[in-house]
Amino acid sequence: MSLLQQTVYHTCFNFKWMMRADLDHILPQKNYPYFSMSLYNIVPSCQQCNQSLKGDKESVINPYEENINSYFEFKIDESGEVKTKILDVNEKTQKYLEMFKIQLLYNYHKNQGIELAKKRIAYPEPYIMELYIRNKDYFKNETTLREVIFGFFTEEQKINQEAFSKFR
Repeated sequence: MSLLQQTVYHTCFNFKWMMRADLDHILPQKNYPYFSMSLYNIVPSCQQCNQSLKGDKESVINPYEENINSYFEFKIDESGEVKTKILDVNEKTQKYLEMFKIQLLYNYHKNQGIELAKKRIAYPEPYIMELYIRNKDYFKNETTLREVIFGFFTEEQKINQEAFSKFR
């Protein structure tokens, strides 16, 4: 099994879509040649983020040291427009959003946001609980039912296994 197949990241670190991964060097190999082969300096990334957007720039958020969820939240309004809420406003977070064009990338897929918003309306919490009670034999718990309905993992350690997980 290859390194990319063994990694916890099955999606692009920045955008969370399924991909054939490039290996992104957190510290650019051009500037830090001794770290170019270190497993702690590479992270799977899609070709768009790695080559077209980041290039030889140094990453501002290291996924091995920092949790991106502590910097950003994404909300979807009624029209499907994605709003980025910056939880920790500083130069680093602004640079990250600009480097990877996060707002533009997420809004490109607003159809997925609209679909999720409709599911949230169609499946309010009391209805989900009712469905679970009526179908306990098929679902281990309410979380499993939510994963089936909304199509994503709710467990934090599984978030990188699903495309568009930050949407959900």
